[in-house]
Amino acid sequence: MGPFLQYTVIGLTVGSFYALVALGYTIVYGIIRLINFAQGDLSMVGAFIGWTLLVSLGLEHLPLFLAIVVAFVVPMLGTAIVNLGILQFAYKPLLNRSLLAILITALGMSLVLQNGSELIWGPAIEAYPPNLLPAEGMFLGPVHVTYVQIALVVVSLLLMGGLVAFVQGTTLGTAMRALAVDHDAARRGRRGLKVRHGQKRVRGRLEPDQVGAVGRGHDGVHTNPPIDDPCVRADRHLTSAAQRA
Repeated sequence: MGPFLQYTVIGLTVGSFYALVALGYTIVYGIIRLINFAQGDLSMVGAFIGWTLLVSLGLEHLPLFLAIVVAFVVPMLGTAIVNLGILQFAYKPLLNRSLLAILITALGMSLVLQNGSELIWGPAIEAYPPNLLPAEGMFLGPVHVTYVQIALVVVSLLLMGGLVAFVQGTTLGTAMRALAVDHDAARRGRRGLKVRHGQKRVRGRLEPDQVGAVGRGHDGVHTNPPIDDPCVRADRHLTSAAQRA
């Protein structure tokens, strides 16, 4: 029974990391119905950036807090820059094309990241410094749980909770949910806001129900949605933003 519980703890630790990667896949697919094959490769690039800073550049000898910041924050920024570059130069020119073209491009970018990483860092498996984080832990019966494993699970849960709060409680998150529900209605809402802004400069006012009508569409798509529907919430956010402008 002891080995089974020990492997369960290891599985939960590794699974918490895989869950974060899976959330990236889920967000992209839920909004644009596209599997981003480069998602896992971006995580690999971030891991190699952190390894380069700590091992190749010798920053592992910094104080523990600074080393953790270097190992986490800098790779996150580097991965974000790489991701924005892929979006700008690979995906954006194909937004008006078929999803198959974007899908093939995503597969191509995955191969580019894989082979580029192999060219830069080589094919060997690299490990982070074992003395970077304390290896101590505690025993829960027959199971040994390290403080690093506890920290990884807790940080993963906090990131997941932060993502839920962002999607449920912010304007951008509401817009993401609206896109996931109905692309056409969400796009009409955005175009309607731009048109109404132009008319506002001419006539000095904006009727809220016009933005709502444009956002929901006149072709029967969500013409009478429930009040808690993401598209309705997006309409309200767009209306309030237009009134404040």
